[in-house]
Amino acid sequence: ANCRQSPMQTPEENKESGEALLTDFLEEVDVDRSTLKVTKVLENFTEQMKEELHRVLENWNNVQAVANVLQHPMILEETQRLPALLKGLQDQEKYIVLSAIVGVQGLKLSPETTIQVKSILMDLIGANVGVVASRAFTSLELLLTYPDDLMQVIELLYHPDRTVRGNALNWLKSVKLSEESLSSLLNESDDIPKKVKTKALASLRQHQQKVSEGQWIWSPSVLSFIPSIIEFKRLENYRKVIITKFFKSQRNEAGLMGPQELQAFMESVNRNIDLAKAEKMINAEDLTGKGAIDVDEFFSLMDGKLSVSDAVLDQMSKISTEDAEEYEAADFSSFVVSTSTTAGSVPVYYFYSRLLLSYFYFSLPHRLQNWMV
Repeated sequence: ANCRQSPMQTPEENKESGEALLTDFLEEVDVDRSTLKVTKVLENFTEQMKEELHRVLENWNNVQAVANVLQHPMILEETQRLPALLKGLQDQEKYIVLSAIVGVQGLKLSPETTIQVKSILMDLIGANVGVVASRAFTSLELLLTYPDDLMQVIELLYHPDRTVRGNALNWLKSVKLSEESLSSLLNESDDIPKKVKTKALASLRQHQQKVSEGQWIWSPSVLSFIPSIIEFKRLENYRKVIITKFFKSQRNEAGLMGPQELQAFMESVNRNIDLAKAEKMINAEDLTGKGAIDVDEFFSLMDGKLSVSDAVLDQMSKISTEDAEEYEAADFSSFVVSTSTTAGSVPVYYFYSRLLLSYFYFSLPHRLQNWMV
C-alpha cells in the first residue's frame, strides 16, 4: 500500500502553528469552543505561547483574551494563576470578574489565600444578582467549611437572587444542620425577615422528613450557564429593560408594586390576570411579607418571562448605570415588550439550555474530586 506521510514541520512552522492555535483560542468568543481550543493549545504548548500569555496579562486591555485565559487558568504557569485571578476578581469590567469567578473554581489554595478568596466572593455575591452572584456562590461553595461559614451562608437566605437563596439553603441541607440549630441561628439575625425564616425552616423540615423515611435526597446547586461577552451584555441589557419597566409602571406610595399595580403591568404587556393571580405572584417573590415587591423582587418575578426585542436591548446599551432616574427617563414607547415570543427576541431559554455543558466542564470534575477525598 502506498502510504503518504505528511512532511515534517520545521521549527519555524511549528512556531507559527502554535501561535495560530493560541491566537485562535484568545480570540474565540464562544465559551464552549474556547473550552475545546484550550486543549489543543495545551497539547502544543511552546515557549512563545508562554511569552504571549504573559503579554496578554501584562497589557490587560483585551477583554476577550483576558477572559478566556481567566476561565482556563491551567494554561498559565502555576505562579501566574492566582495573581491573575485575584486581579480579575477585583476588575471593573464585570465580564472579567465573571471569568475570574469561573477560573478560581477548583483552584488549589493555601489556607491564607482561601480566606482572601472567600471574602472577595462573598462581597461579589452581596453586590450582584444574576449570573455573577450565582456563579460566585458556586465557586464559594467549594471553599465553605462547617461550622465556620454557617452564619454567612444563612445571611444569604435573604439575598435578592433566587438562585443564590436556593443554593444557600441546599448547602445548609448538605451539612445536615438540624431544624433546631437553624431556628436558633435564624433568630440571632435581625436582618432576615420572618417570612424568609419560616420558609427556610419548612424546607429543611421537609428535607429531613424525606431523609428519615429512607428517601435518597440529592440537592445539587443550581448553576447559571457561562455566557459569552455578547450574551453577557444582552443579559445585562435584559435586566435593564425589566428594571425600566418597573420604574415606569404604577407603584404604591412606598415605591413598591402591589397586586393591583402588577395586574396593571401585566395588562400593559398583553397578559390579563385577575387580582387573585396577581396576589399569588406577589406572594411568591415577596421576601418580607409586606404584600408588595421591590425592583429586585420584580426582576426575579419577570426574569425569563418577558420577550424583549433586539431594538430594545440595543437602546438599553445607552444606559450604563443603575440610577433610578435614568431608568425613569428612558423612552422606549416606540418599542414593544411583551410576554409573547416574537422574532428578534432575546433567546432567554437558549441561555438556560447551555447549563448542562457548563456544569460538566466547570463544576462536576471538582465536585467528584471532593467527594472521592
